[in-house]
Amino acid sequence: QEAIGKHNEKFGLLRGEPSDKKYLEIHKFKLEADKEKLKEVSLKKIELEQAVDQISGRLDDLKKTAFEAQAVDQIEVKEKG
Repeated sequence: QEAIGKHNEKFGLLRGEPSDKKYLEIHKFKLEADKEKLKEVSLKKIELEQAVDQISGRLDDLKKTAFEAQAVDQIEVKEKG
């Protein structure tokens, strides 16, 4: 590989940098990929649950405000004089 790398330098091709990556059998690779995807999905689920809680709180506030507005609308107004 070293000799081929030196030979290809004259064509502008450079060897890649060494890596600490290891070969994984396909089923192990897929398992690791699935674990990573599960981790991402779990984090997204937590984010969405927090958003739902926040929206539910806002909805409760709006319901309370609407109820109070309805109560104000039901107050009988009498003209003076």
